[in-house]
Amino acid sequence: SIKELEVLAIEPKPFSKLGVTAQEAFDLYYVSSAEIVQRLGITRATVMKARRDGKLPDPIRINGSQLFIWERSTVEPYLDKW
Repeated sequence: SIKELEVLAIEPKPFSKLGVTAQEAFDLYYVSSAEIVQRLGITRATVMKARRDGKLPDPIRINGSQLFIWERSTVEPYLDKW
């Protein structure tokens, strides 16, 4: 559960002890641009334009690349309004 995963910041445990994989934990906390594209039925270019236009919050840029993720709790309200 999300509550259990929040405890990881305080008491790190292997994900397997929480009954989730690392990917499942990631998916609970983060949203990728690919997920936004699929969920909203838009192109990645539209996601990037929405980010530049302030229709989405600033993302987390992975290793200075063109790979962007958002904290799920931060971006969900924006996606709900879309």
